[in-house]
Amino acid sequence: MCIYYDVDILIGYKPPKFDFFDGTGDPHAHLRAYCDKLVGVVRNEKLRMKVFIRSLTGEALTWFAMVNLQKKSSESFQAYARRWRSEAARAQPLLDDSELTMYFIRAQEVIYFEKMMGMMG
Repeated sequence: MCIYYDVDILIGYKPPKFDFFDGTGDPHAHLRAYCDKLVGVVRNEKLRMKVFIRSLTGEALTWFAMVNLQKKSSESFQAYARRWRSEAARAQPLLDDSELTMYFIRAQEVIYFEKMMGMMG
C-alpha cells in the first residue's frame, strides 16, 4: 500500500509541518515552499518524495497516488490496469481518455513503458 516503502527515515527525524496543497492555487509556489522547509534533506530524493505526500490533501493527494500507483509483483498486468483505472476514476475533475492514457503510461516501470511507447508508434 505504501508508495515509497523502501525509504528508511532516520530515527529522530521529524518532518516539518507543511502547508497543504489541494490542487488549487499555484503548484510552483507550493513546491518552492515545500523545498524551503526541507533544508538538510534536499539531497535525499527518496526521502523528499516520501515526505512530499504529507503536503498534499484532497484532489492533489488523489492525483499523486494515482500517478504513482505501481504494479504489485503478485498481480497480473490486467489486474493492475483495472486497479489503476479504479483509482483514476476518483480524480476530479474527471480526466479524458488521452489524459488517462498519458498518466497510465508514465506510471509504468521502464520495461512496460518502453513496450507501450513502441506500440504507440
